[in-house]
Amino acid sequence: MSYLLKVAFNSFPLLALPLLYWAWVRHRREPKQTNLVFHVHENFSGHDTSATTVAGTNGPTSNILKFGTIAAVDDPVTEGPDPKSREIGRAQGLYINTQLDGKGLHLAFSVIFTGGEFKGSTLEIQGPTCSL
Repeated sequence: MSYLLKVAFNSFPLLALPLLYWAWVRHRREPKQTNLVFHVHENFSGHDTSATTVAGTNGPTSNILKFGTIAAVDDPVTEGPDPKSREIGRAQGLYINTQLDGKGLHLAFSVIFTGGEFKGSTLEIQGPTCSL
């Protein structure tokens, strides 16, 4: 019995090398890239309102283009640029006007895919808009 243990113990490095090599090669593979194209349609007014201001210097009647205004959004996400194209999800979250001149928003929202190839997935987006 001790002979078998000695052989197994001595051959362990030889057996472990292929496993370590496989783990190292697998780790170094190029990451998978996914390209997403979708369109978010936002309406602050009209019969299909999907965004509204909830706080600001004038309360909920504040304009989103004024510093300090916060808006809540639940916008449709579609496959194409036409708002009537197939809806594949919703964009839900907040816009906060964080620039003193009112030209910059900070966005924080989730895209929740309810249809299409990514149905059941979510994408988190956060960051500033680019003001010109």
